[in-house]
Amino acid sequence: MLRKFLLLIVSIFLSFTLGCVSVGIPQYKAIAQRITPIETELDNYTWQLSFGDYQTEVLAIALDNGTGFTSQSGDALLFDGRRIFHP
Repeated sequence: MLRKFLLLIVSIFLSFTLGCVSVGIPQYKAIAQRITPIETELDNYTWQLSFGDYQTEVLAIALDNGTGFTSQSGDALLFDGRRIFHP
């Protein structure tokens, strides 16, 4: 009697676990595309800024009064066509 009971419990356990292994999400591709960041080509606008021993990569931005350069570390410069200065 105990053997039949254990066999029944094991059968129920296996049917639940094996039946739940396969999970499919049909919307996975659409969700993954929304989560994946879109890469932009900023290489054409990236410059290397050097001053003494300091070097950083800056991004050129078109402004009304010239070209601005900014970096992720907070550096900011402005080129007005004749001179470079800190705004």
